[in-house]
Amino acid sequence: NTSDVVRVRHEDFLKAHKLLENLNKAQPNKIDQILRSHLSYTSSSASVINDQEKRDRLVLTDTARENVSKVLEVLDDPIPILLEGSTGVGKSASVMEAAHQTGHTLIRYNMSSRVTIDDLLGKIALVLDEQSQTTRLQFVDGPFTTAFTHGYWILFDELNLAQDTVLQAIESALDTRQLIIRNANSAQQSVVVHRMHPDFRLFATQNPNTGFFKGKREKLSPSFLSRFRPLIFKELPDREWREIIQQRLSSSIPDRAEVLAELLVLHFNTSIKKALNDSAQPYIEIGPYAEISIRELLKWVELLICWQKQNASWSYDITSRLSFLSFSAWCVYGARYRAAGRILIENILTDNGKGGWGRPGLQNIKMTIDHNQNYVYFDNVRYPIRLELDNDEDARKEWLSTFTAANLETVDYNQNIWNLALKLHVTIHRVLMTNEFIRLHGIYRIDRSWLWDWLTSAARLNLLGQRKDLIHHGCKMYQSRFRHSRAQETIRNCFNQIFNDSDLTRKLASDDVFIRPEMPYVLTDRVLSTIKQVCFNMNIKQPILITGAEGCGKSELLLTLAWFCGQQVHQLNITPETEPSALVGQLIPNDSKDENDPNYGKKLIWQHGCVTQAYINGQWALLDNLGTVESSVLERLNPVLEQKPMLILTEKGDVDEQPMHTNYQLVATMTPSDIRHPSQTSSSGSTSELSPALYN
Repeated sequence: NTSDVVRVRHEDFLKAHKLLENLNKAQPNKIDQILRSHLSYTSSSASVINDQEKRDRLVLTDTARENVSKVLEVLDDPIPILLEGSTGVGKSASVMEAAHQTGHTLIRYNMSSRVTIDDLLGKIALVLDEQSQTTRLQFVDGPFTTAFTHGYWILFDELNLAQDTVLQAIESALDTRQLIIRNANSAQQSVVVHRMHPDFRLFATQNPNTGFFKGKREKLSPSFLSRFRPLIFKELPDREWREIIQQRLSSSIPDRAEVLAELLVLHFNTSIKKALNDSAQPYIEIGPYAEISIRELLKWVELLICWQKQNASWSYDITSRLSFLSFSAWCVYGARYRAAGRILIENILTDNGKGGWGRPGLQNIKMTIDHNQNYVYFDNVRYPIRLELDNDEDARKEWLSTFTAANLETVDYNQNIWNLALKLHVTIHRVLMTNEFIRLHGIYRIDRSWLWDWLTSAARLNLLGQRKDLIHHGCKMYQSRFRHSRAQETIRNCFNQIFNDSDLTRKLASDDVFIRPEMPYVLTDRVLSTIKQVCFNMNIKQPILITGAEGCGKSELLLTLAWFCGQQVHQLNITPETEPSALVGQLIPNDSKDENDPNYGKKLIWQHGCVTQAYINGQWALLDNLGTVESSVLERLNPVLEQKPMLILTEKGDVDEQPMHTNYQLVATMTPSDIRHPSQTSSSGSTSELSPALYN
């Protein structure tokens, strides 16, 4: 067949001769690199890359290019590749970059001890029939089967978290190049045989079973590992990290990128590594939370880029610039420590008290609320706030559901009363969020429940039709929520401002109102310091973990910040019995009898967990007592905790990613075991630390 004849041209001989000359002159450790660079792997289609995609892509330094070249060998050699290395050395990023370059579809799947064979290969799931709008049982392919049959690349992150029995299910498929699946949903097709697509490739990553990872990883069987070609990834040298940081910063801070890269990598990051490896260093903390990887450096860069976008220009005032670098470095490095490590970071920042970048701005913090721009400022760190708006969207529906829940379903919706009550409620909300009120009285987290308590209480007393009595009753209820007489006077002034009733300016007796006074949240120096750091880190949408002793106010701090932002919070108190379904979701029986319910008629429906709800709807997920949960449960959240979060509802039978809302934020609290007395255990059951990978 003439099509199989390879045509060799004269220039091919010249190129080969030049290659041999280069190999002959090269040092032994450079020969492999020269051979790889001689092979060209290019994408079949060029595409325009925007700034965000450019930041998401791997910066191809010499070592990174070498790593990607090793991965690209799968184009000619279908043997699966196992990439092993410490956290943050670029294992997954190298596979993703190779897929980008070659135009292959990559399925990324995080392994955990909870992953089952059905999760990988496929399972029977409820599928919505678009025509009949009913659910039916159907076999849905898992990610491995999808990649195997369609010729995709698949990446198993954290391979050694998976149980060996699960991995054995794909061994025969790798050997025989065909996948046999037993389909219990069909009598006619009880066994389905899939042949491996020629473009299918398998990659896997794992952290070494050493250090704080020792004993927390499954020991994979030799027979399974023999099917992989191992690649060991080492940490990049400092000069390459400087190149990466400079390129990341060049699009946002082009005139300062080189200087900042020098400061961040060669000055600060190198100083930390040197100090942590110095056995004579007195300020060393040991623990999984104290493990510092290159991910901290990348987070720092992202914070600088976000800061540049917010402030339009990089400060040329040397004092302001150094102050900002000191604070941002502390937020990434210093805040993770609990004791002596904080002294170490501060010594590096201040050059052991000689000046340096100066101490991070964590004292005498000034909070200012700007209602014109809708921002709250902690010194120069800002975060958006949102008030309850003066609107009546879904007011009728909210009225009916609230009054029905209060056994007052006979009370008809009244638009005039609603408009009156909402206007007053919004006015009070605005007053409570002024700088002066917070300075004098603290923070009172007003919400819609105050409004509904007023209206349902008035309905029980038959006051909805009596305007003056309704207003006086509302004034009594709202003022009863405050402890300070001047705060109560402020509330009465709000009522008088709206209704122009001189009786409201005098203190009203509240004997007939049974409302427990709210406990104000006081902004102490410690609270302001923590909130400033939290707000700054939230700019890059990374998960936030607050640690501290039991009862020190960790959750209250986060709930107060969420109130400032007008964010709904899905709060889950973690216990040792918490299952992944509480975080991600599960199928539940549908008992709805409402014909207007979109799920009416379905036997089973999917119910989102708290993290999934927040992820999709742009809300906050607050996980309290994170340290009490089994590690296998948190492993399910690994993809969500990545620098570029990803959520696939495999429990539902999905293989596609869920879209992440821009307002989504994951926050958590934990009481570390080293804060309590060694002989004590937490009342919540906390006994162990998280893994280094989760802390990073």
